[in-house]
Amino acid sequence: MASIKKILKLKIFLCLLLVYSASSFLIYLRKSVFQKITLTETHSEVRKALHEVENETRLSNCFSDEEKLLGWRQTVHWESKLDQHEYRYLINPENGCKKSENLTLVILVKTTVGSVKRRTIIRETYGKGVVKYNVSAKIVFLTGFSGEYNSTLQAQLQSEADIHGDILQEDFIDSYYNLTIKLIMAAKWASTFCNNSYYVMSIDDDVIVDIVNLVNDLEANTFRSKFVLAEPAIDWEVHRDPGDKWYTPYQFYPEESWPPFPRGYAYIVSRDVAHDLYRASQKMAAPIPWDDVYCGMLLQTLGVEMRNIIPWFQTRHGHEKPIAPLKTQHHYVIWDSVQKPPRNTWRAIEHRYKNIHNL
Repeated sequence: MASIKKILKLKIFLCLLLVYSASSFLIYLRKSVFQKITLTETHSEVRKALHEVENETRLSNCFSDEEKLLGWRQTVHWESKLDQHEYRYLINPENGCKKSENLTLVILVKTTVGSVKRRTIIRETYGKGVVKYNVSAKIVFLTGFSGEYNSTLQAQLQSEADIHGDILQEDFIDSYYNLTIKLIMAAKWASTFCNNSYYVMSIDDDVIVDIVNLVNDLEANTFRSKFVLAEPAIDWEVHRDPGDKWYTPYQFYPEESWPPFPRGYAYIVSRDVAHDLYRASQKMAAPIPWDDVYCGMLLQTLGVEMRNIIPWFQTRHGHEKPIAPLKTQHHYVIWDSVQKPPRNTWRAIEHRYKNIHNL
């Protein structure tokens, strides 16, 4: 019995000694890293080196080798993998784009099952404007299904789809960190069921569109292939704070800034680019869960450059007098619904039509 106690004490002592040695070794590595990094190296490289040291060093065999999840990774399971997008359609407005006539623009709105109010606002603003001003455009709302299946919510969504014919739903879990799936969903559906549309627009459900000017300007546009119209995000810093909503670990993406990407609230691509995005996604997995950044990476592999939507708009409408609450820096898409309620924004846009287009 005494010998067993001695063995246990010896094991505890060795374990503690191992922890202490590992801790000392970690401190030594930190100092060594700082000594080896020259004065010409950037602060970001120092942070990256320390991060890699801390990740690759294990304190001892007394603890689990499993890395502690940080930030959004504490509650979200996400992994980078090729998505062949074989999800099943739960609701599909496959006849939404009439094959008998060409369509200038199909607008694919990213929404969720429970966002009924936002969809209603869109239908009552620029959605109504499509019919009122005889605009060559079609609006379709894209959604997955709730993480915890709710038969009541699903029945309400089906009823909404039966009434309006503008809901597209697939059987993947809809979450902020699955928006890359929704990006592929949009590109695939537009290529398959709406390939008579010259342009495809991806847009959030909390923004309002100047639908008349946008479609008129697209119809006058001579570029109908390899065309992307967006507000480019250039040299945006990768978020490394573990508590941040957009926290991205180094093992997911090692660079300090993202490649250029279209800001996700709204961007427009030509029909061929939508098709190419879908094809490219079958060969390149999303390394991160941010759909707009992933879109930028896919565009880079395709060699397609973005046109900046702000000067593109200003060239065509910069001479027009702004109407409150619209400002000169706004373009075809107006957001920030807290400061500018969407229905007020739409009334201002319609006022613009009366002053300029006599509509």
